[in-house]
Amino acid sequence: MCEQNAPVSALGVDDLAIKIVCDNNPYASELNTAWGFSAMLTGAEKTIPFDTGGLSSLLEKNRQVAVYVPKSFPKNFRENVQKKGAKLIEVKEPLKICQDIYSAGQLGKLIKEQFLIIRTKAGLIIMTGCAHPGILKMVEAARDSADGDILLVMGGFHLEWATTGKIQKVISAFRQLHVQYVGPCHCCGHRARSLFERCYGKNYINIGAGKVIAVAKLPSPGYRDAQSGVCD
Repeated sequence: MCEQNAPVSALGVDDLAIKIVCDNNPYASELNTAWGFSAMLTGAEKTIPFDTGGLSSLLEKNRQVAVYVPKSFPKNFRENVQKKGAKLIEVKEPLKICQDIYSAGQLGKLIKEQFLIIRTKAGLIIMTGCAHPGILKMVEAARDSADGDILLVMGGFHLEWATTGKIQKVISAFRQLHVQYVGPCHCCGHRARSLFERCYGKNYINIGAGKVIAVAKLPSPGYRDAQSGVCD
């Protein structure tokens, strides 16, 4: 997936690290939790903060950045980004951010979001903020846009208030899509996180504020090896 229908690199990032800067789930004891989600990606062509809640503070310290904002965001928000001196890039269609990292474009109806598709040598990583458009719709959109196995789906899945039945349907669909690792956090809720952990077993990644995922250190199991948990 690149700028609309351009082909994606066949190589992928080989030294990507993802640090969870903000999440409402605890991980590192020295960090406080807060409602929301933000992650810092390093090791690619560019360093990328994703789903940054404290954007104004960041721009006070560094204005020489490009900010990718869904076109549906309020006009005053977009204008404020430009007033701070940052380069504003409005996102509507899928586009390339840098080598091997792509915005999936603006998805959703009432609440529109973008999410990231990251091509690594071990497979695709799909990173969502809150998944208001539906986590399955987002994963399916990524699968249709970029070739390759799905290594990891992580971020908010918008399952905080979902029933056990709905969560199990999502997990079942993930398995059918051959998603090898999962890292649900933010708006997933304890029930969903527990069910994902039970089903994915050793392929479940416990995510919270301060967690660092070194992608190259993740084992590269085949899909069969990912069936390590117990699914009802």
